[in-house]
Amino acid sequence: MNFGTVLYESKERVATITLNRPERFNAISETMPEDIAKAFGHANNDDSVHVVVLTGAGRGFCGGYDLKAQESAYDDENDGQSGL
Repeated sequence: MNFGTVLYESKERVATITLNRPERFNAISETMPEDIAKAFGHANNDDSVHVVVLTGAGRGFCGGYDLKAQESAYDDENDGQSGL
């Protein structure tokens, strides 16, 4: 199951939530916190799930907050003048 930037799989009482932005070392995007919350909500509502594993796709778990995406958004709002 896909929740935008995260993947969700449930098997044998274990739900696995995978941060799925390996090209950015799973850095947290603007939408990722909501996607994670939706995936955890789905696991919480599934009575067959007893354990939730949070992992990351690719080489790393999570590279922190995606500052490059924030810089692009800032530039767009400020006529291309970078504030970072």
